[in-house]
Amino acid sequence: MLAPLPNGLAVSVLGEAVTGRDGYGNDVRTETATLVYGCASWPLTTVEDDQGRTLVTSGRALLLPDGVAISATSKVRFDDGSTWRVQGDPEQHQSALTGARGGILVTLQKVTG
Repeated sequence: MLAPLPNGLAVSVLGEAVTGRDGYGNDVRTETATLVYGCASWPLTTVEDDQGRTLVTSGRALLLPDGVAISATSKVRFDDGSTWRVQGDPEQHQSALTGARGGILVTLQKVTG
């Protein structure tokens, strides 16, 4: 199992928790933030669509240490303040050569414009 990367990034994994009910019986949700150290991130793709407006969709990959609670509905905030949505289900990364578990791999997306 891969330990957190000693020179890796710190990110905040954002989720929601039900903290009560309103007067109509609906869930009241509050954003939660969990700081995670020892992560790695790299760019994936950027797509630009300028049909009447400029729309930029950027993708990143994020490798988190094993045991981090993250789901397809989570968001991730980087230290520059940018917030990215998780796309798809997080996957357990495992080396095809050694079989060692290498952390949790997620694909992130940010849309601007």
